[in-house]
Parts: sequence; structure tokens; C-alpha cells
Amino acid sequence: MGLLDRFRKRAGISAATEMPSEPPKTGKESPKPAEELSALSPDSSADGKSASAVIEAEAPAETFKGVVFDEKLIPFYFRVHEGREVQPVVTDKFLNKSKAQYNTAWLAREIVQNFVDHNRGPNKGTLNGVSVTSEQLPASEIFPHGGRRFVISGEWPFEDTTGLTSMHSEKSSEGESAGGNGIGLKQTVLRYIRDFGVQRFEVAGEGWQVDYSLARKDQINARLLSEALKHNAMPTAQVKHDWLVAEIKPGEKTGKTFYSIDTDNAEVIASLEKMSELGESRDNPWLQNPNFSNDNGTIKWLPLSEKGKEPEGRLFINGQVMNFKQAGKTAENYWRGPEGVSIALHNVKYEMSIDRPPVPTYGLENYMDNLIKSMTKEEILGQLRESEYIWGRGNADTGGFDTKGCFVLIKKLAEALRWGLYKNGRKDKYSSDEFAVHFPKKYLAVDARLSDSQHDDLEKRGFILCPNFFEDVGMPKASGELSSVEVAKTRTPQSSANDFERLSKEKGIPVSCESMEGKVAGVAQFFKYIRERMSADDVRVNKVGEKKDGGGKTVAYRFDLPGTKLPKELLFSQLLKIKKGDKNQELLSFVRGAVLYGLKERIFKNANTAQGEYVTTFSLTSDAASGEDGLLVLNSEAKTDGGFSWEVELDENTVALFEKEFFSTNKVVSTNGEANAVQTDTIEERQPKQVTESPEQVAWHGESSQPAEVARDIEVDLGKTIGKKAERKDLRERMGKGEEVGGEQGGGNRDIKEIIKPASAAEAEKIDVLAAKIPELAAAVRVLAEVAHEGEKAAKETKEERKNEVEKYLDWKESDNFYGKLAGNADYLNGKTLVEIFDSYNQADIPVIRVAGDEKKNPEKRALARISRRLEELANAMAPAEEKVEDFELVFEPTDVQLTKLGLLRSYFYAATGARLPNDLFVFRGTGTKAINIAQRAIGIHEEVLAQSFDEAVTAFVHEAAHNKSMNHDVEFMHMLQALFGEMRKKVSEVGRKIRNGSATPEEQALIDMDETWGAIDNRV
Repeated sequence: MGLLDRFRKRAGISAATEMPSEPPKTGKESPKPAEELSALSPDSSADGKSASAVIEAEAPAETFKGVVFDEKLIPFYFRVHEGREVQPVVTDKFLNKSKAQYNTAWLAREIVQNFVDHNRGPNKGTLNGVSVTSEQLPASEIFPHGGRRFVISGEWPFEDTTGLTSMHSEKSSEGESAGGNGIGLKQTVLRYIRDFGVQRFEVAGEGWQVDYSLARKDQINARLLSEALKHNAMPTAQVKHDWLVAEIKPGEKTGKTFYSIDTDNAEVIASLEKMSELGESRDNPWLQNPNFSNDNGTIKWLPLSEKGKEPEGRLFINGQVMNFKQAGKTAENYWRGPEGVSIALHNVKYEMSIDRPPVPTYGLENYMDNLIKSMTKEEILGQLRESEYIWGRGNADTGGFDTKGCFVLIKKLAEALRWGLYKNGRKDKYSSDEFAVHFPKKYLAVDARLSDSQHDDLEKRGFILCPNFFEDVGMPKASGELSSVEVAKTRTPQSSANDFERLSKEKGIPVSCESMEGKVAGVAQFFKYIRERMSADDVRVNKVGEKKDGGGKTVAYRFDLPGTKLPKELLFSQLLKIKKGDKNQELLSFVRGAVLYGLKERIFKNANTAQGEYVTTFSLTSDAASGEDGLLVLNSEAKTDGGFSWEVELDENTVALFEKEFFSTNKVVSTNGEANAVQTDTIEERQPKQVTESPEQVAWHGESSQPAEVARDIEVDLGKTIGKKAERKDLRERMGKGEEVGGEQGGGNRDIKEIIKPASAAEAEKIDVLAAKIPELAAAVRVLAEVAHEGEKAAKETKEERKNEVEKYLDWKESDNFYGKLAGNADYLNGKTLVEIFDSYNQADIPVIRVAGDEKKNPEKRALARISRRLEELANAMAPAEEKVEDFELVFEPTDVQLTKLGLLRSYFYAATGARLPNDLFVFRGTGTKAINIAQRAIGIHEEVLAQSFDEAVTAFVHEAAHNKSMNHDVEFMHMLQALFGEMRKKVSEVGRKIRNGSATPEEQALIDMDETWGAIDNRV
């Protein structure tokens, strides 16, 4: 039997009988209303669980037209059944999900703000004249242990109730205010009653009062159902939501405004007891006995703590308390002010925001303009004297990028002096000579980077070191007290690979090379040594031309190494130290040494090399001090075919010895296959042509120094194996590519979600399988496991697996181990990923190279070096030609600073693009590239890049992230790179706009904070 049937049975009505619209007549009933309520049919469930609200049959003279909804039904219910006039304001779902952002400290500030902004006369913009009282309430049914009543009253009439019962606001059009008894008040009342158990919240104005309460749908529906059953009526409509309702009642005309709050919640009581501290007033302890005050603001310097640190003050803007840089996590410590000073600023123009986000450092600096410009020169000098105990205590540290609030103000004061940005600044000018008169102590502005010994020496000599910006107002510079030698010591040499590249193209650079001294004596032995050194390579020697030279002639020969791909970056290197086992470096050093010897001993008339993109020419230079000859190289851009080649020009006196050493027959062959043909092009104009394997054309080529089976197994050059573009493409396909990031190719507004690397299991047994080919892998896995352990430890401490990078970053900022947790976020290259890389390396049939050497000496170090070598070969095989890396060395033990910066890059990448980066990160050393992506599984950042600016590091990082889409610089890569940078540009612009208008959330402000954190890491970690 359903609910409807039960109702009918109870009322004595058969199923075929229509339910009466009114009770049975008894002859004693009251007059029937002129109009009856017309309502919807019931919608009852079979099990009787429908929460139906009923409009009983004995309804007042009122008719509902159309759909019956909560906004109509609730006032009707309260008028009929409780005799009260109420107005629904908002449902209880209003701001429910974000309620945690608005704690009791925030709610109390909302109440205070309404009184600050409506205050009048000389008290405008303050709490002066506003009364805050509280009384103890006795124990009762509502408050079993007693409660408290808080009454806040202002000396002005409150006439219009519109804003109390709707989304209207009473914000004044004059000045800059935030409180208008608008959405913030409704938000506060709902949060108090719904979430903190406040039993009474009343607002009283001119001839009226409004009592707020929460109308519960279940209670209303139950009451209506009960009343309907009394008259054998059916439920006809229902209340669907809980509502905050406002009851409007007549009141007295007092000419005042009142808020009255009854509660027994300890957290609410604690926050309301501190209301006098949340607005600017004469009674606010944070602003009492100020050091300076005028119509534009107030300054109160705070004494240092026992440990010499600057305590946090309070910041008030247009009368309301504001957070500086960040908010606290709990209601007790929610308000965070500038360090070392309390500041109140009046008439500040800023865009309104209900959330009142924290004021960033640069925001505070801008907001202080009116106050500083309203001060005279003497008043500014006076405040510098008042704060001298802070800036003149011998600590030049202002907090770095995270500048302390007191130094934001002190710097602003100093800048105002320098530029005359104060009252009557054009007439009453400040001269830097005045500084010593006002501040006679032995102060020095730290204008150079001082070593610890220099710092200690200056302090021993009685000097007090101060922030560098005091240099601009006449404070003597620290560098002025150092000798020229000491000043010179503060300077460090600056160099970059770009400088050598530019010089090697424009004028030439001196280079180091292999010495021939003691190895050869005479021309014949020199040629023999060349043959022996190059016999292990796939080398072909051919005659390429002859030309007349005075009464004689010269002959040109070329050594072609088609399988050798010499990176162009190596041409710009001086090769001061050769990395053992690096074939390319050893080859180039040898060729340079042979050219130096050949030119110096007049064996070669000329020499040049071709690498594919550049032709290199050589000349001798002499060291004036030692008298020794050196070698200069000049690189000119010129496209050539084939691999690396080396061409020498001999005079006819040495040709016979050269041909005897390198040619197996008396028939000398030129590139066109004709015996004794003369090449008419000059050496500088020649374009090497690929030589075929025909016996008639190949004069000599080197022989492998290893047995054939060993060469095939362990001594195969990776560059030869995958030297062609088609083979590289095939290799990439076999290794797998990163998945689509999101969005369509070539378009904007991409929905970037995640850059995915191909998955590969890294079971423990794979190490054993791979160890047969890569014996050093186990050692690398062991060393990297130590770094990974520290990262996992930091991650476990956070317990934030479900939070995104930005949320975790904000939590870490509040912890005592911020930088340590940031370092744990690096996800440094670990053994699992290394096994995955080499597993794919092995599956792709990339030959394994073993570096010759005695493995018994320091075996772990040698094993790690071999791993670096393998990774270099793999990275170069997959990378575009212009991103080849040389002298690659994986940093197996990164510093804390490096790990912290890697973790910051990962967090910033997510904050700026919304994409999660799956790659492990690592640090490397080497030349040729700033960053590298290995097999779309691990991204490396050069250690020098981590020491540079945040912008440079981010640019390199994003470039490699885009390679997760494609390892080539092709259309797919360019689309991905554009999408990432486009998303970053849009995000940063949006955050900048929101920060300017004061609407940025803490998560959005974190994007700017990360930029500032980068510079602080070096000094804090």
C-alpha cells in the first residue's frame, strides 16, 4: 500500500473518491475564504520517503499562480503557521564548497568592515566611535553551558533594509570602500548560523530589525504534512532546500545601527573579542603611539625580538586589516602583517574583491605612494632615524626577493629622498651630502658581493654594513673602503660558449691540441703516425686536386670519415682537456695537433676540415712570452656532404712520401676516377664528394683494430648505426613517442592536461638481464637510489598525494622545511627510470659501447662515467642535430640547491601551463646544449642554467617538455612549444591583471611567488 492509499484509508476515502479540497462540513465551521489555494498535484514515492511540503486545505485567501517554488512557499508557511514575515535570502548551498576559505577571523573582519565604511564625520574610515560590548548569557536550553552576546553599534542611522534581504549592497560611491552590508554580510551570517552554531544574528536600524535564521526544509515539510493530515488533505508541494531567511520586524528609531550576535562557539567568541584589532582606531594596540601619522596614513615601527628578528605588524588599507604576502592557516594566526612595522594607509585606490587577497610586496610599495608623497623631507628623514635600529644594525639582508615589509617601506623612503618624491620636493631638494649630517655613524652601503673575510674585515674596522639602496642617498659604498685589489676580488670572470662561437667565426680562437713532440721525427714518420692513429676508423684517403705554385706544384689530399658525425659545438671548443674515451674529442685534438705540426714544420702548405655545416681553416700564432707556436682556428659556415673530412695541401717534395705511406699502388686516383687528373678548383672552393667503394677509386682506408666479431658486438659507433634521418625516425618509432598533450594541432586555447611519457615496466629482473650488456647499470641504480630515497622521504612527510603542484607549494610555504620539500618535488632521475631508458635502448637494437680502460681502478666511478657516456650516445641519437651534447656527465649526487630549483621548475610548469610533467629530472654537465630530453623519459638541465636567471631556466625547461611530443624540431614540436608558451603567457597575464585589481587567489599568486623564490634559494638552502 502506497503513501497515497494510506492517507485515503486513514481519512476514510475510497480509491475512487476524489480527495475533498476542504474538511467535511459540521455546521460549526468558520466562513470559507473567498479564494482557495491552487497547488500542484503531489509527487509521492511508493515507499513514503518523499519529503513533501503541504499547503493545507484550510488555506488563507491567497492563490498561487503558475509554478510553486521555495521563494513563494517559505514566506507562505511562516506567515500561516508561525505568524512571522520572512524573506528567503540564499540557500544553504551558497559558498558551501569554498567555506573553508572563510574562517572566523575572516568573518569577524567582514562585520568590522561594514562599520568602518559607514562611519561618518571625523571618524570616517575607522572604528572610532563604534562600540563593541559583550555580556555573558546564562545557561539555557539553547546554551547548556551559557553563551555570549556581542553588540556592535555605530552612531549613524540605518534606514534601507534592501541589502539585508537580497544581493544588494550599500557600498558608498565616495572613496574606496569594501563594506556595504552586501554579499559579505549574507555570507558571514550564513557561515555563522550554518557552520558555527550561532543561534541569533540580528541587525537593527531605523524603525526596524532583521532577525536571521536557517529554515530547514525537513522541519517545514514535516509540519505541513502534519497539518494536512488533520484535514484529510494531500501534500501538494514541497520545499526543496534549506534557506537562510530574514524576519523583518518593527523596531525603534534610535538614529543608530546595531548588530547583535548570540553564540557559545569558542572560536567565534575568540575572533569577536579581537574585533577592535581588525579595524583602524585609536584603541587598536597595533597602531597606538605611532611614529608618524597624517591624513594619508600611519607608521608604527616595532621593536626587534630578543633574537634580533623583526616581528610581524599589521597592515590596514582604507580602515580594514589586510594580509601581507600570505594569510595564516588558522583563525588564530590568520592575519599576517609586514615584518618590523605596522602600517595604515588611507584613500588607497584598488579594485574591490570579496576575498580581500593578501597584498604582495610590490602592491604594498605602490599603495604607499600617497602617504610618502604627503610627507615632507624632514618627516622622511625623521622616519629613517626612527627605523635606524632596523637598517643600521649591521645586517644588510633585506630578505632578498621575499623582501621584508619594513625594508619595503625603508627603501620607499630612501627612493623618495633621492628623486624628490615628497611634499615640496621640487623646492626643498635633498642633497646626498646631507646623509653624513643626519647619520654620522660609519655606515657602508653593500654595493658589491663581499667575501666572508672582506665582510669581517670591514666590521673589525668599525664599519656598519647596510642595504645597497642607501648608496643612492649618499651613504658611502663598501667598495670604497676596499683596496683596488680587494675590489678586483669581488669581480668574477664571465664567459659563455656563445663568446667562443662568435670569436671562432669572426677572427679565430687559439686551441689546445695533441702534441706531436717526441712522437714523430721527420716527414716519413709523421705520415706513418697519421696512418697508425687513423687506422681504427673508417677512413678513405683520396687525391682531390693539383695546382701550380710558382715553379712547382701542390697536391691536395682528403681524409674522408663518412661515419663520423662531429658536432658543430665541438668546433667552437678550445679542448683544454680531452675527455678520455670520447672519440670525437680525441679525433679533433689529433687532427689539430697534426695540422699544427705540419704547418710548423712546413710539411703542409694549407689545411682545412669540413664537418657538414662548417669548414675550418687553420693558421699559426706565436706566444710572445714563451716563443712557442700555437694554432688558431677559424670556422666558416658552409654546407658539405658526407661526414667529417680533413684536407691537406702538400708541395711536390713531400707528395712521394705521402703516397708511399697511404697508396697501395703507383696509380694515384682523383675523385673523378681519372689517373693523374688535375683538380682546377682551389681548396677553399671545393665541395667534397662522397667516394664510392670501387677498388679503382679507393686508394686507402683504415682497418679496424678490433677483431670483426668484437667490432660487431661492442665497438660499434652509435652515430654510424643511426646516422641517417630515416634510421633515426625508425629508432624513435621503436622507442615510442609522448602522447598528445591536448587540443588540436596548430590552434590556440589548448586544453593542456598532461604530457605523457611511454610506460615501461622496470622489474628488478630487468637489471640482471641488462647487466649482461651494461655491467655498470647496477652501480648507477644504487647511487641514484640514495637521491630518490631523500625525495621519497620528503614526499611522505607532506601527505599530499591528492593535491596539485600549486596546492602543495602553498602548504610547503607554511612549513618549517619549505626548501626541503621543494627539493623532494624534483623527482630526480632514479634507477627505475634509468632501467626503462636502457631497456628501450636495448629493445631498439642500439649497439652497446664499452669504453676501454682498467675497470679495477675505482670501479664505481668508472661505471658511472660509462653510464654518462651511454646516455650521451642515446640522447644525441634521438635529439635534433642542433641540440647535440658533448662531454655529457650525469650529476649522480646533485646539491640541495640544484634539487630545490628542479622541484621549483616542476611546480612552476604546472602552475603556468596546467600540464603535469611525468619526466624524471636530472642535472648534467657538458657542452653544446642548455637542457636535454632523453628518450622522453627524463629531462636534464645543465648545472650552469640552474645558476642563471629563472627566465632562462624556464625557457630551457619548457623547450625540453615540448620534446615529449616530438624529438625533432618538426611541426608537432613547434605546435606543442607554441601551446605551452601560449598557455604560460595567458596565465601570467591573467594573474598579473588579477593581482593589480586585488582579485588573485593564493594559488594564482603562487605563480609570481615562485619567480621570487628562485632567487632566494641560493641564500636559503
